Amino acid sequence: MSLTEQPNLKPCPFCGSTDVSLKSCKYDDASLYVSGERYHYVECMDCDSQTGQCFDEDAPHFGEFKDGKEMAIFKWNMRK
Repeated sequence: MSLTEQPNLKPCPFCGSTDVSLKSCKYDDASLYVSGERYHYVECMDCDSQTGQCFDEDAPHFGEFKDGKEMAIFKWNMRK
């Protein structure tokens, strides 16, 4: 996925809004385990619901994900 390409995200499962966004951050905390690591999450701009933090380093351990972006998108789009 290029920097200009937006992921295909489903509407918010709680409020139905299509104003959802994939966010990428660098963890800045005193914890030595995760300090400096990149993580990603998807957030609804209307009701503030969001996925949990999906760290790049952890993603391969939770499935066939190459990074935290893929895992965050999968978690957001997953519906039962």
